[in-house]
Amino acid sequence: MLLSPGYPLRYRNGLVCEWQITASGQRKVLIEIRDFEMEYGFDFLKIGEGTNSANTSSLLTKITGKTKITSVFTSSSAMWITMATDGTGTYKGFELWIYSHAEGEKN
Repeated sequence: MLLSPGYPLRYRNGLVCEWQITASGQRKVLIEIRDFEMEYGFDFLKIGEGTNSANTSSLLTKITGKTKITSVFTSSSAMWITMATDGTGTYKGFELWIYSHAEGEKN
């Protein structure tokens, strides 16, 4: 499980948090979004494939506000996650559950 700083209370302004997730062997990474609320248009959660968050082509999704997205998965064994908040408005943040799975495996 990955929680935003302070969850379920409000996160702080001016945060930049980065996480690297790596599954063992040939397994893939799956994130289930259980709860999500960030300041719409100003605070973001970015999720990408691989280990290089600076590589914009690896971005899988960028989420802000409230989301209808329920899961994000990779086609490789690595995923990066970045949370960035501005200087105004804070919300409860997020609760993510992280799994690894083999190709064709059902959760």
